[in-house]
Amino acid sequence: MAQAIDRNPDIMHGTPVFRGTRVPVQTLFDYLEGGERLEDFLEGFPTVSRRFGPGSTGTSQAVAACSLLMRLLIDECVDERVRGLFVGHDCQTARYAKLAGIANG
Repeated sequence: MAQAIDRNPDIMHGTPVFRGTRVPVQTLFDYLEGGERLEDFLEGFPTVSRRFGPGSTGTSQAVAACSLLMRLLIDECVDERVRGLFVGHDCQTARYAKLAGIANG
């Protein structure tokens, strides 16, 4: 199967979109998190193929594409408990990443 997600700086400034469309992948997650059904999303965005829906390889690719956007490094001056706000994302503290005490350059 062809890649379901496209990240191109010339299309929506590199926002992950469903290939062949300008529909951001995040829009699908927003629909599902808001309690909408996949059918509602597909009705609203007919250019997105059903093969990119939940349970498909396309959805796995979408999750990977979006998670790349949420790789966070928490500065050492910020309370480490803030990591709890980003459950499911790659979130490290400067101390854990062995970057504590290093000046920004």
